[in-house]
Amino acid sequence: MKQTIKNKMSMMRIVGYGSGCLGANLMNNTVSSFISFYYTEVAGLPIAAVGIILLACRLLDGASDLVMGAIVERTYTKEGKARPWVKRMAIPFGLSIFLMFFSPSFGMTGKIIWAVCTYIAGIAIIYTAIMVPYNTLSAVSTEDVDERTKLVTARNMFGFVGPLVIGAISMPIVNFLGAGQLAWSVLTGIYGILGTLCYLWVYFSVKEVGAEERYEEYLERKNKKQAVTEKKGQRNLLDDLKALIQNKYWLIVLFIQLVIFFNYGVKAGYQTYYTKYALGDTNFYSFLSSCGMIPNIAICFMIPWLSRKFGKRRISVIGCFLAILGGIVMAFNPVNRTLILISTLLNCAGMAPICNCAFAMLGDTAIYSEWKSGVRNEGLLFSAESFAEKVGGALGGAAVAFALSLGGFVGNAAVQTESAMAVMTGLMVWFPVAVAVICILALIFYDLDGKYDTLFAEVMERRKKSEE
Repeated sequence: MKQTIKNKMSMMRIVGYGSGCLGANLMNNTVSSFISFYYTEVAGLPIAAVGIILLACRLLDGASDLVMGAIVERTYTKEGKARPWVKRMAIPFGLSIFLMFFSPSFGMTGKIIWAVCTYIAGIAIIYTAIMVPYNTLSAVSTEDVDERTKLVTARNMFGFVGPLVIGAISMPIVNFLGAGQLAWSVLTGIYGILGTLCYLWVYFSVKEVGAEERYEEYLERKNKKQAVTEKKGQRNLLDDLKALIQNKYWLIVLFIQLVIFFNYGVKAGYQTYYTKYALGDTNFYSFLSSCGMIPNIAICFMIPWLSRKFGKRRISVIGCFLAILGGIVMAFNPVNRTLILISTLLNCAGMAPICNCAFAMLGDTAIYSEWKSGVRNEGLLFSAESFAEKVGGALGGAAVAFALSLGGFVGNAAVQTESAMAVMTGLMVWFPVAVAVICILALIFYDLDGKYDTLFAEVMERRKKSEE
C-alpha cells in the first residue's frame, strides 16, 4: 500500500532546495578547476607547496564529514537540526570563496600560510559544515519517497547546469578583466555573493517536518534530566556509528556513491590526456564535456516519473546497461570522433539515473535505520554523499596519475609510448564499462524499493505509540 504524503512540496520549495547545489558548485567547481592555476600563476606559489596544500586538505576532508554529521544529529532547535546550519554558514560560505582566491602581499611564507588557512577553512570546514546539513534536508523535509525524489532531481539539475555555466564564463570574465588578482577577486566576489544567496534561499524555502515537536521533546527530556541515551534522545557517537554499520542499505549506497565519484575523478583526468594525445585536439574535450551534460539534464526531468513508475533500482540498472553499450560502441574505433560522441552520450544518459537515484536512496535508508535500530540519524547518513564526493574524486584523480605512470607516460612528449597510449585507450573505452558493471552488481543487493512502504508504515506506527 502506498504511503500517505505528509507534505506536498510546492515548486518554489523544490527549486529553492535545488539552488543549494548551484551554490555548492560555485565553490566546488571553481576551486577544483582553477585553484591550482591561481596559486601558481597569480599568487606565485611553488608547485610543490600547492601539492602539499591540496593533499593536506584532502586528509582532513573525510573526517570532517563524519564529524559534521554527528554535530547535525546533536542539534536541537525549533527550526530543526539541519536547517539552522544552512543559515549559520551561508555568509561564511560566500566569504570563503573570495578569500581562497585572494593573496595578500605577505611575502612567500605569508602567502603559503594564507593559502593553507583559507583553503582548509573553506573546503574542509565551511564547505562541509554547509553541505552535510544541506544534503540532510532532503530527508528531514519530507518522508514521502516521491517528494524526496523531486527534491533530489532539482538538486541534480542545478548540479549539472552549474558546472556547465561556471566552466563557460569563468575564464572569459577573468581574461576580460586582465587575468590578475583584481580579476579573480571580482569573479569570486560575485560567486561568493551568489553562493550566499543560494543558501539563504534554501533556508527560507525548505522546512523540516516535525522540527518543533522534536525540539519540545528534547526540552522535556532535558528538564526532567532523563537519560540522554534513549532512542529519541541524544546519543553518543558510538551509538550512531553502530546504527550506520547495521544499515546494510546505507553501506551499499555509500559504496555506489564512492564508485560514482571515483568515476568522475578518473574521467576528469583521462579525457584531457586522451583528446590531446590520441586525437590531437584538446578543444574536443570541452565539446565532449558540454555534450555529456545534455542527456544528464534531459533525464533529470524524467527521473521522478520513472522512479515512481518503475522504482529507483530498476531504472538505475537499465541505465547502467545503456552505459555499457556506450563503451562497446567506442571499442569499434576508439579514435573515431563520431563514435566517441555517441559513446559519451550513451554513457552519460545511462549513468544519469543512478547518479540521481543514489542520493535519493540515502534518504530512503534513513527509514530503514529507524526501523532496524530505532535511531534517526539523517545527518550521519547524508555525510556519506559529501564523504564520497571528496574521497572518491581524490582517489580517482590519483588513480589516473598512477595508471599513466605505470604506462610510461611523459608529460608534453611529442609522441607517447605504446603502453601509455594503451592505458589511455583502456581508460577511455573500458573504464566506464567497468564502473557500470560494478554498480549493477551492487544494486543486486539493494532491494529496499519493494520494502520501503511496509517499513515506513511500521515506523509511523512506532512513533505514534511512543507519543501516546
